[in-house]
Amino acid sequence: MKQDNVSATHQSEPLAGKDTENTNSTKLENVNNKWKGVSTKNDSADHINEPIDENASNAKSDDDSTSMTEQEEHDWQARYQEILAQNAALQKTIEELKQKAESTKLYHAAELKNEQTRAAQDNIKAEYRGYEKAVQAFIPLDDSVYASLNYSNGTAEQYREGAQHILNQMKSIFEKLSITVIAPRAGDKFDPYIHTAAGTEVVDQKVQAPDTVVKVFQKGYKLQNRIIRPAMVTVSKVEEEKKA
Repeated sequence: MKQDNVSATHQSEPLAGKDTENTNSTKLENVNNKWKGVSTKNDSADHINEPIDENASNAKSDDDSTSMTEQEEHDWQARYQEILAQNAALQKTIEELKQKAESTKLYHAAELKNEQTRAAQDNIKAEYRGYEKAVQAFIPLDDSVYASLNYSNGTAEQYREGAQHILNQMKSIFEKLSITVIAPRAGDKFDPYIHTAAGTEVVDQKVQAPDTVVKVFQKGYKLQNRIIRPAMVTVSKVEEEKKA
């Protein structure tokens, strides 16, 4: 019986060894698989935990910054050239306006000069027309005076009539030339604008008021509203009372 048991034992030992080998192989495979998984995880972790290259990141950032700066510089250069072109156009417009203004200024200056010349010529012509009108008015008077001087066989009354005729012609001339005679009368109020005082005369206040015309030495003349010659007169005054 013991031998049978031993034989059975010996017969079962190889099987047990085979099972043990299989078990060990399985365990080894599991360990290998386990380490493969760890390795894979470690590789992933190493990749995740891989230190960041700051220089490379900064270089990339610098490249981006440089790229932006270059773009901005390009934009500013384009804007600068645009401003220069606008400035040149403005300068050209300003020069054109200056030339136009200068031309307009010269044109208006020439027109003003021409107007002044024409006005001066018109004034001269008007003045000569006035002289011509005066000469034409006085020519008949000259004829009358010359005829009266050559008339030697007339009577005193005829000479008087001739003188009156000349005076009438003179009045007609004054009317044509818009000349007014200033002929004050005694007792008229003295007006220094149209009268010149040749002297004073003491008068009775009951007879004549003070500061009035007493005598007329020369008549005055006025051309339209301009005094050509004031009338020369004497002016009345009241005698001062003597002190006791």
